[in-house]
Amino acid sequence: VDASKDGLYLATGSGYVVNTASGDVSAHVPTPLVGVYHVLFANNGHRAFIANENDRYINTITGFGDVPEQIVLTGFPSVGETLDINLNFPNESLSPYQLACSNGVDQGIPLGPDLVFPLDNTSIFRMTINPRTRECINFRGTLSSQGVASAQFEISHHAPGLPLGTRLYFAAITFDEEIARDRVQSISNVVQVVVE
Repeated sequence: VDASKDGLYLATGSGYVVNTASGDVSAHVPTPLVGVYHVLFANNGHRAFIANENDRYINTITGFGDVPEQIVLTGFPSVGETLDINLNFPNESLSPYQLACSNGVDQGIPLGPDLVFPLDNTSIFRMTINPRTRECINFRGTLSSQGVASAQFEISHHAPGLPLGTRLYFAAITFDEEIARDRVQSISNVVQVVVE
């Protein structure tokens, strides 16, 4: 268990960030992660960095305290309906992003040493990263000057692997073009919905 310096948040071994005052789960560590050793909280307690045993950065978690979640879904997750997806990376204005969806989070996708994108490489994942997929609107693009973007996902009858009860997981990644076009800048929280 790791605690923020102000004692307000605890990162538990089960991967949740808990508000110690209310007992509510405020965020979760994106899973799966390889070689997680501990969670390092920033001074204000609202952002945390996941590190391995050598204190190498693995991932970042936000979305608790005063920091908004990076992905917010609205809409009813039913076949034939459309989900509205809002991305919010306020410190990453004009950064390229890629949003994706998968029906699994068991393996993740390695992006380099000690860095894993938390969605599985399933047929749904491959469909959502294909820019020609009509069910996925604005899944790839550039954040606005305020670091936000909007996307939509149509839960289609034709999409593979979407029977009732399917768990869908959404996550996004941003890139730092000033260093290299494919240099990962951050990986968002994971948001889950269940197809009804």
